[in-house]
Amino acid sequence: PAPAPAAAPAAPPATAPPTTEEPAPTPAAESKANAEEISFVVHQNEMIDIKDAEAHVVKKDVIAMAVSEQTAVSDLVYTMRAIEHFEADTTVFVACTPDLGAALAEAFPEVRFSFHPGLTDESAANMALRILRKAFESGAKAAWYMSSDLVLLAPLPAMQANVQVGLTPFRGSPPSPETHGTYDPGLIYLSSLNTLRRWEDEVQRRGSEEGGEKALDAFKGEEGTFELPCGNNVGRHEIDLGGLSSQVKCDSGLKFTSCTLASLQIDQKQSSKIAPAVQSAMSKCGSSSVAAAESIFHAKSSSKSSGRPETTTARYLGPGGCLGKWCNTESQTDSAKVVHRWKAIPHTDPAAKVAGHVIICLVLSSMKGEVERLMASLQLFQAETTIFVSGTREVAEIMPTKYPKMRFSMHACLDKYRDDTGKWLGRSALSGKKLWFAFNSERPRLMRIALQLGASGAWYMDTDVVLVTPLPLLPGVKAGLTPHRARKDVESANGHYNSGMAYFSSILHIEQWLNAKSNGNFQGTAQKVLNKFMKNPEFVDLPCGVNVGWYQFQAGSNPESTNLFDRLNCTNGVIVFKDCPVVTLHFHFGGQSKGLVESLKLALEKCKNPLLPFIHGIHD
Repeated sequence: PAPAPAAAPAAPPATAPPTTEEPAPTPAAESKANAEEISFVVHQNEMIDIKDAEAHVVKKDVIAMAVSEQTAVSDLVYTMRAIEHFEADTTVFVACTPDLGAALAEAFPEVRFSFHPGLTDESAANMALRILRKAFESGAKAAWYMSSDLVLLAPLPAMQANVQVGLTPFRGSPPSPETHGTYDPGLIYLSSLNTLRRWEDEVQRRGSEEGGEKALDAFKGEEGTFELPCGNNVGRHEIDLGGLSSQVKCDSGLKFTSCTLASLQIDQKQSSKIAPAVQSAMSKCGSSSVAAAESIFHAKSSSKSSGRPETTTARYLGPGGCLGKWCNTESQTDSAKVVHRWKAIPHTDPAAKVAGHVIICLVLSSMKGEVERLMASLQLFQAETTIFVSGTREVAEIMPTKYPKMRFSMHACLDKYRDDTGKWLGRSALSGKKLWFAFNSERPRLMRIALQLGASGAWYMDTDVVLVTPLPLLPGVKAGLTPHRARKDVESANGHYNSGMAYFSSILHIEQWLNAKSNGNFQGTAQKVLNKFMKNPEFVDLPCGVNVGWYQFQAGSNPESTNLFDRLNCTNGVIVFKDCPVVTLHFHFGGQSKGLVESLKLALEKCKNPLLPFIHGIHD
């Protein structure tokens, strides 16, 4: 995605993958693109497509939960056992870490889960909103949001058709309405995506730090708002630990004071006192209540050897659409593997070099153009680095075979950008079909997948980038971007940053890039929208030698307004440009790069750089 110089250079060959942006799609298209990432439910050790009736998602009521990174399976035992007992046919959407998701799937194989680990860097309010949106975009008819400490003691109530939102007021000795609002967010019913949007808008208006609870006040008193009866979502502020035996009792059914007890919050710090009191009352309320108490409070963990291969821990924890070579098809068994030396290695295996390692991400529409040049440089300088590739099925098949000594995690997700004849859609065709935005979003999406699978950092680079030395280590950097370092008018038209190379170690910061909105310029969200992060101290400029683009060399685009090919040379054994040590260069084959290629060859030869034999193009 390079800016155009004042004097238009020769166009790159038609085989080169597209590298610039287009305006964001319509909300409907964006929603559809997001929905494509939610493809599977995990149930009974099987991956079920969400559109499959067995997934119990489309046109069904679902449960959504957001679980903090500090939570362990032991903290969720009562909550999940209760769901397993009372809502066995209800699918549960969970925002949680990959490790917790894997543990939950193993511990509760009877529960239908749809895991979404990419949302855990959000604030509590945003996590709730995002996981609810995932559920609705998957086709759910309605959704219950439950806090992770809420324990069901009866099935969730059936809601009438005219109810748009169901809320539970703070009762007992609640926190101040001025600081927390009227409603307890531990249990919320939403009838539609439109209702969720109203909550989202109110949270945004108030700010996510304040908004989650108080934003619910926007529904107060409205037609369509239903306040759930007392006994639902009984909060810790209602519970008298010293008088539990009188509060929780069996009196013509399980009661909390005079209310029919349907669900209550059991804080782990207080569970040793609350759980026995509830269990005691349930044991006196008939066989069905006794059975429920046994299931929730006495059942041993259902974790057992499920026959699931060891390679599955990560496979069902990604966004769903792009976790493997057989992306969006019926076979997902091997989709969480790295291919190295003809062997398939689980991402969790140390030999895969994913968890705890920095990886490289590439988006390839074909094996043509400058791909061979890039791969040669990666073999020379990053031979031990695992490479995540989002490509077509053809690319997914060829790459591990052509480069058998390298580690690849293949994600065949780009065939949707072909026409009906199988031909790759160019930039203009993608733009006409409102797919240019989605195509360019494959970059941050792939980095997000890598971080979800445990990578400590992820580099993205375009296929017309080439390394001349190993990539630098960037400890502590959450988001690293590369300024164009071009003339002001060029940057005004194309953005301050070039999106052809970036580094991220934080899912939260990748999400900020993905969620940033275009202002209608042709560069869309993948490049010019990065201007929004110029003043954010957590988005840092990468060193001057990273992503040195052709536009920095040409008179038509650089600040000096003169060709600077002669400023690329070898100094003391190091390739430098304007006295800055070069790490990567960014240029297509073509007339615009002829002077650059000639200078690079001379510099490589003088520095005895092993990349020299691989620098060639249409000029040779």
